[in-house]
Parts: sequence; structure tokens; C-alpha cells
Amino acid sequence: MTTPQILAAAITSSNLNFQIPPIGIKLSKENYSLWKTTVIFALECFELESFILDPKPPSAVIHTEPVALSTAAATETPNPEFVTWKKKDRFVLLWLKSTLTEKCLASVACSTSAQQAWQTLERTF
Repeated sequence: MTTPQILAAAITSSNLNFQIPPIGIKLSKENYSLWKTTVIFALECFELESFILDPKPPSAVIHTEPVALSTAAATETPNPEFVTWKKKDRFVLLWLKSTLTEKCLASVACSTSAQQAWQTLERTF
């Protein structure tokens, strides 16, 4: 058996750099409680547990009102805080998937957020 590699992601465009060590347990139907508490503790160490327990993404766009009274309409621009939040969420999802056996991974393969995967696993186990 090989030693799992540290799952790391460096996202330079938003100055994110996470390095969550692998946990020595892969989810199976026999160890859900142990796996769940271990995953939550690991995410708490990096203040990322909210992505699975209670995600509160910022607005995807910033609404800007016109400066002067004119016929100019309000504008919408992408919110950089949302972009950063989404990258963190995808990182947590990737890390979460790395803690699953192949059989368990199949149940969350189509999940697009960490919370969606988490809720699927909670319903399954």
C-alpha cells in the first residue's frame, strides 16, 4: 500500500494556498461515524467546515448604481469574493472526494459543491 500524497492546491489568482493532509481513513459503510468526525475536525483546522455544514456564498455579482443622475443603467460586475469562495468550495469538494472509496465516490461523482456531496453522503449512510 502506498502512502497517500498530500492534496494541495495553489490558486495564485486569488492568493489561496491550501494544504490539507490526507486522512488515514476512507469512507465505507462500516466506518461512517469515524470518517465523518475525522473529516469535520480536519476541515475545522483550516476553517473550511462551513462549506459542508452551512455554506453562505457571497453574491456572484456586484450591483453598481450610476454615479450621476442620467439615463445610465445600473451595472453588474463579477464579485471577486464569490470567485474566491467558489474556488475554496471546489477545493473542499476535491479533498472530500479524495477521502472516499471508489464505491462511495460513485454516489457523489456528479456533485458540484462540497455541501451537495456531504448531504448525499449523509442520506446514504
